[in-house]
Amino acid sequence: MKPKTRLYFLDGETWQKPLFSSIKRIIKEKNNMKETYVSVGQSMAIMAALFFEDGAATEEIDLCFLQVDDHGSLTVIPDFSKRKSYIFINSRSETFEYEIENVSKVPKSSAIQREKNLMRKIALYKWKLKEDAIREEFIKLPPETTSFVINFEIVSAKNFSPPDIFIHYLIIIPKGCTSENTLEGVTETCRRKLMNDSAVAYYGYTFSIDISANINEFSGESLKIILEATAVDYWGNFRNEGYGYGDIPLIPGMTSQDIGTWKIEPSTLKHKLQNFFIGGMPHLDDLSYIINPKDTKDSQLSKYGVQTISSGVITLKLSIIQQTQC
Repeated sequence: MKPKTRLYFLDGETWQKPLFSSIKRIIKEKNNMKETYVSVGQSMAIMAALFFEDGAATEEIDLCFLQVDDHGSLTVIPDFSKRKSYIFINSRSETFEYEIENVSKVPKSSAIQREKNLMRKIALYKWKLKEDAIREEFIKLPPETTSFVINFEIVSAKNFSPPDIFIHYLIIIPKGCTSENTLEGVTETCRRKLMNDSAVAYYGYTFSIDISANINEFSGESLKIILEATAVDYWGNFRNEGYGYGDIPLIPGMTSQDIGTWKIEPSTLKHKLQNFFIGGMPHLDDLSYIINPKDTKDSQLSKYGVQTISSGVITLKLSIIQQTQC
């Protein structure tokens, strides 16, 4: 191989050759793909060893990667050269050109047919996986029963002061409804970034719940979701940055909500210093206090006396599907 920078064809056209210098990264991404159902049987790398006249250490470059799965299918990365050649650049900024040619004999018609049958089996296997996940028919409900499928997405949190924040959510279903799903969870921790003069942390965290109720006992009350924003710093200290909740009417369709939050303000200098340096001050042990505490029996509840300040906004998207069996 001789150092080259340009490639000329007989028709006079000059082509920019594709650069391929990260085979291992591409192979790793390929094997980590969720759609890869076929396991890898054997693999091999074709490499070039570069020797320098000045006696410097030999440099090894990956040229091509081959893998054969358990079904006998061969994968070549990069593909066999057609009109364009491949190049790589060594540590001395020298450009090398190489081609990958398939010199195997043309397969017989029987081998081609076996390959087609194999690809058909793989396609059928993928189709069965989707069929098992989606199902062909709706689940039939008992008489006089209504069911709701609610898909949530915690989209983002903006205008919070700390850089790293996660969201804790709690869902309160209406009276007379039941659900077998987990009604509480936590998102991943996301770092905010500036977008149009606003500090925004994007989550894209999705989850779903199924609730059902008897038609005669269902009151039509809204579902409620309670959100708690918590910040975590470099030292692992946690600070509450906001509480909020949203009313979600159980009406089929898609909607979005911007839920404003508030947080409890430390009342003394000691508490302010503690919250600034080590966190942990103050917070609610019972999130239902935001709406209606569980142990409250009185018809009226006073929440005066709690010093609060406004905090950021959490954006929520959801879609609701209803199924009813009369």
